[in-house]
Order: sequence, then C-alpha cells, then structure tokens
Amino acid sequence: GIKGIGPKIALKLLKKYSSLEGVIQYEKNNYDFTKLTPKLVQNIRKIFLLPEVNGTIGTLCWNPPNKGQVIDLLCKDHHLNLERVNNNVDKVIKNFYACRKFFKTNNCNSTLVQTTLNIPDRQKIK
Repeated sequence: GIKGIGPKIALKLLKKYSSLEGVIQYEKNNYDFTKLTPKLVQNIRKIFLLPEVNGTIGTLCWNPPNKGQVIDLLCKDHHLNLERVNNNVDKVIKNFYACRKFFKTNNCNSTLVQTTLNIPDRQKIK
C-alpha cells in the first residue's frame, strides 16, 4: 500500500481523478508512489475491477423486523426517543410487507446472487 492512503482515501482519489494513473500524476507531491511497479498497478486494477467473489451463498431472506428487539436496541442501548422509534418501526414493518408483496418473495425461494461485475472487454484486464 501507499502510506497515508487507506480504502476511504483511495476511493475518494479514484472518484476525483478517474484512474490510478490520474491519482499518481496529480497526487505525486502528497504521497510516495515510488513503490508502485507496472505489475503492481496491474494487480491492483485486477483486484479492484474483478474481485474474487464467494459464489456459494445460498438463499438470502429477510425476516420481518422484530418490533420489541428494535425498540430495545434503539431506545435502551442507544437512548433514542421511544415515541419516534415506535412511529418509525411501524412504518418499517409496513414497508417490509409492501416490498415483500411487490417482489413476491413470501416463500423466500430467491436464489439470485450477482457473483461478478458485468465488465465489457473483461479478458483484456486479466
């Protein structure tokens, strides 16, 4: 890695300059990029664009929110206002069932999991 650049700053810089080369060009006075070899840059790009993804995830399913547990967590543990939490938990529960109805996942048989990014010219990056 580069001293002073963690994941948050790296993402911020990539958004600002649009590429790793742009970051190196415009931030060379602020960070030491001398340890970045072309091979390392290629590996970084590969990890960023084609991350290894665990494709063995089974069916994912959300259970309805447990109102009592939500209230305990937010009011007792985090000291939020009980009245406001009550009003909003009811909205969340109502929206949960509306979403479930909309997506028709009442029986929770969904097995769709995105395992890769759809990147054109993917072979060129490898």
